[in-house]
Amino acid sequence: MMDKIKIRQPTCPWWFLFTFDNPLRKIYQDRIGLADTADFVLAFWMVHEVHESRFFLAQIYNLLKNNGRLLIAELYFHVSRERFRQIQAQVKDSGFSVMGFPGIGFSRATLAERN
Repeated sequence: MMDKIKIRQPTCPWWFLFTFDNPLRKIYQDRIGLADTADFVLAFWMVHEVHESRFFLAQIYNLLKNNGRLLIAELYFHVSRERFRQIQAQVKDSGFSVMGFPGIGFSRATLAERN
């Protein structure tokens, strides 16, 4: 089936790109694959799973409009405090300004804004 799929801009809904059974997802393993910009990105209980999280955060930075916001939430009993601090440092290194730490149930969270 994969040999019949051509590499091109997907014509499916944006949310389908992030489902596990999406055949296009395999084509875009090295990038997000969205051409549009966004005002807000929610990364909910998933950044710790991304192999190259620095690269992922840099892509999110480029995807966001100026003053666009990123909310990262990580499950507190799955992601250690130290690992979450590493993610926060990567967020800052990617060019984001940390706006705050919203309270989200069962989570450690960071709200960041693109400068």
